[in-house]
Amino acid sequence: MKLIKKDINNIDTWLQKKGIKYLDVRVELLDHLVTEYEAIDQYPDLESFLDKRLSWCKIVMKKKEKTTHWGYQKMLWARFFQLLKKPLTVIFWTLFLVLIFTVKPLLDWKYKILLLMPLFVMVCAHIYIVLKNSIGKETFKNAVSAKYLGNIFALPILMIYLLNLVLQLNKKLFFEVPFLFLYVMIGTTLYLAAILVFLEKREEVLVQYDRLLRG
Repeated sequence: MKLIKKDINNIDTWLQKKGIKYLDVRVELLDHLVTEYEAIDQYPDLESFLDKRLSWCKIVMKKKEKTTHWGYQKMLWARFFQLLKKPLTVIFWTLFLVLIFTVKPLLDWKYKILLLMPLFVMVCAHIYIVLKNSIGKETFKNAVSAKYLGNIFALPILMIYLLNLVLQLNKKLFFEVPFLFLYVMIGTTLYLAAILVFLEKREEVLVQYDRLLRG
């Protein structure tokens, strides 16, 4: 039995009533549910069929959220290691290391905080780029891929929290050259990678969401 447009709309409404609000998840579920129902030899009542598939639909939604979150994190780390291999990055951090060795003995510890400048620049860039390229509320509420975009910055932000913790626990260790260099290099590069992934995925999310609305 071929489902008509009204039936498909009813399934979509049913999914929303059951708490499956994300459009990208609903489109995926609709395709599967319609195909499965139409393949049954003796058609049950559509509502009873859907009720039996509710638990599966919820599992699919949770898997989609988890897959999206970890997918973004994998992209972040992939971009992080790509950046570290770039010749320009190697040159920059080599010069930065030379700067640390040159300037560090001449500065009081209060001024050595200036050596964190690359990381602070990335924090400012993060705030500016996110504000300038914010996702519309409608897209954010209706797409899993948009909801988890902000999580791309979770690891870089953690580096900022760790800064305060390390300074409180062992200020002397923090301003040792190897630790300071590694901290700033990892934190800054992570932030840059997060910004690049955010901008890239933001465009994909908006294009995909627009296609789903028109589809």
